[in-house]
Amino acid sequence: GDAVACMVALPGGGLAVGTEGGAIELFNGHDILRGGAPYAYLHAAAAVSSLLVLDTGELVTGSFQGTADVYSSASLSDLAGASNRHETLKVGDAVSTLAALPGGGLAVGTWGGVVELFRRGGTAPHAQLQVSNPNFPVALVNSLLILTSGQLAVGTGAGTVELFSEQALISGGSALGRMYASGSVHCLAPATPGFFAALTAEGLDLFHEAAGAGGKPLRSITIGSPATALAPVLHGGLAVAAGPRVHLFNASSLVGGGGRYAVLTAEAPITALTTLDSGAIAAGTEAGLVEVFAATVPR
Repeated sequence: GDAVACMVALPGGGLAVGTEGGAIELFNGHDILRGGAPYAYLHAAAAVSSLLVLDTGELVTGSFQGTADVYSSASLSDLAGASNRHETLKVGDAVSTLAALPGGGLAVGTWGGVVELFRRGGTAPHAQLQVSNPNFPVALVNSLLILTSGQLAVGTGAGTVELFSEQALISGGSALGRMYASGSVHCLAPATPGFFAALTAEGLDLFHEAAGAGGKPLRSITIGSPATALAPVLHGGLAVAAGPRVHLFNASSLVGGGGRYAVLTAEAPITALTTLDSGAIAAGTEAGLVEVFAATVPR
């Protein structure tokens, strides 16, 4: 099958898998335990770039064609889910990443260096965040993360983490400052209270939120081969994929300078990671398979 591009855990123990071929496969908890086939398929207009579940239970799918589709929670339990598209959001460029905003809104990151902001239920953006700047005229938006401060962190292909105020999430505008990663930022994830991680090809950069504008990594962890995916894990900490391996770090080792506590191995290079409600880690591969590893707790 087509390589797995992205995944997200669904309420109730399920999983949504987006592929480079434009399919979105839905699995329930029983499918995952039995290694069964998807119970339903949704179809995007192009390769699926990102998936997000809102607090309403709706599933948002982003594609490289420049669309973001919102499926109602009811359609996700319907075997004919592809015919139950809820709404299509008007996005001005290829969608690269999605994030839920405080208050129920949605942020959509694009290849063109813009983050478009949608109110709950809106189909057109009410405001934009300008990520590009004179030094990086086209800063591909790769990842979005709401920090504990309420600010939005935007990881870019230019190797920066742009910071936007809570007010900017309402009215739009430019970044209030930026932090600097060790390379192009592929993904952002919360690491432990007050800290977040940026995934680069070289490995993992750990940032202290309080460092603010101008901040550099508190610590950089080299994985040993190009890192491809990142996800928070049960009980705190992070899972980092590189090649066919998943490297597991607990929260204390990330901040305290320790190493990984376990390494899991898949049958093919990993392209996406997510953690299921059960704590199990799902690893999507370039072979088009999803391998599920039981929850692993540091000893």
